[in-house]
Amino acid sequence: FPSAVFTFAKYIDEQHGGLPLDATFTSAELLHGYQREQIEKTFDTKHIDAYGCGDGMAGANQCELARSYHVNIETSVMEIINSAGKDCQPGEEGEVVLTSLHDFAMPLIRYKPGDMAVVGEGACPCGRTLPLLNKITGRTSDLLVLPNGRTLNGIAVPFADWADRIEKFQLWHTAPSEIRLKIIPKPTLSQTDLDHINEIMIHHLGEGIKFGVDLVDSIPLTKAGKFKYVISLLNNK
Repeated sequence: FPSAVFTFAKYIDEQHGGLPLDATFTSAELLHGYQREQIEKTFDTKHIDAYGCGDGMAGANQCELARSYHVNIETSVMEIINSAGKDCQPGEEGEVVLTSLHDFAMPLIRYKPGDMAVVGEGACPCGRTLPLLNKITGRTSDLLVLPNGRTLNGIAVPFADWADRIEKFQLWHTAPSEIRLKIIPKPTLSQTDLDHINEIMIHHLGEGIKFGVDLVDSIPLTKAGKFKYVISLLNNK
């Protein structure tokens, strides 16, 4: 998981000043830019990320250039569709839809695992001719669907890369018109930063949405060991 490798990289950097490796790999969570930066700095190598869906027998992997994700067309058919159910165009974000080509015991046809991605364009400079994804953008469950008509991707909030001031953050959709932001602060996080976060979120959430910040000491992982950036209590009510 990127969150686990990032935490390990910080520990190695602080305790030993780095540890050169041939390569590092992550999957199963969204990889943020600040995580890649720390991992590559600590291990003095190019970091490779991958998208995988074990139940859908599908995947997409970055190559040695660590840019776009190459879709594994040998194992599945991967579609990226918009809200109208149509194929997304290059640069457009949509929902991942998978059809397995190898799961003969229990075929999965046009399976939606709940992941979001942006369609790539052209060919990768590495020379491989596989279809590309520009990036993985999260899960449909990370979307904050608000009663004022707005939809916000909780992972793509503008302060997601404030690694110098924020240890971790997590958005909570506590009521249809209320969003709370939990932050594990670093000593460098100031009241000015908190005021700026409040302004950013109120701007993006729009009218009629209550917003507040809670400074906390820890944010637990899921039972699967993953870190979730968005928690919705609406599905539990």
